Amino acid sequence: MRAHTPGETQPTTALRPAQVYLLSCCSAVITANSYYAQPLLAYWSESFHVSESSAGQVFFCSMLGQALGIIMLVPLGDKFRRRKLILWSVAITTVMVALAAFSVDITMLKVCMLVSGFLPGRPQLII
Repeated sequence: MRAHTPGETQPTTALRPAQVYLLSCCSAVITANSYYAQPLLAYWSESFHVSESSAGQVFFCSMLGQALGIIMLVPLGDKFRRRKLILWSVAITTVMVALAAFSVDITMLKVCMLVSGFLPGRPQLII
């Protein structure tokens, strides 16, 4: 990765309307994905034999991860190439979501949601 120096200007290219539409859709799906967990809280509570309060912490972990990701990862988009950051973020999030699907206990689910929440600074990186 090549870091950009503060005085260096990057060449700008105009985006085609199809590209703008694609990036808009990607941002919308990524953002909505953060909220898909909320209707599943009662199911997780029942499946993992935990209180609804403990299941609610899964959603909190996702939101906490998202807040930390925006604070820590989005500024890297100015320093490093965004394409590489986005691709790594998507790859790691895919692994975390797959692990979350096969969680054996609530703690594993919380960790997976925290990490996958941490990486969705992607809409901010895309923009």
